[in-house]
Amino acid sequence: MGTEAGAACRARIDFDPAQSRRGAPPDVAILADARVALAALAAALGAKSRQAAATTQAIAKVKAKVSAEFDGSLAPQMGFLRAIRDATPEDAVFVADYTQVAYVATAAPRLRATAHDHA
Repeated sequence: MGTEAGAACRARIDFDPAQSRRGAPPDVAILADARVALAALAAALGAKSRQAAATTQAIAKVKAKVSAEFDGSLAPQMGFLRAIRDATPEDAVFVADYTQVAYVATAAPRLRATAHDHA
């Protein structure tokens, strides 16, 4: 866009081609309906709607509740899984036979984003 990194960029969205040339020239001129253009820009920039943010928060609450339930009812197995997680590198692959710990590892909320498999 012809601006230095970190520098402000002025954009102007206007539906009227004659109006879009009035005043100080913008760095970027967009000839479009503002509602349509702003929706496209928000989508391109990855902006979340209020509804999407609320959904993300609701999912986080459910995950926290389920995690707390697992911690309460499956404390020994979750303790083993946390000990394994803490003792292994981030890119470790957890392979387990069908044991209580393996069943819990399959169903429990992830303690970190690692791969796990069953032998």
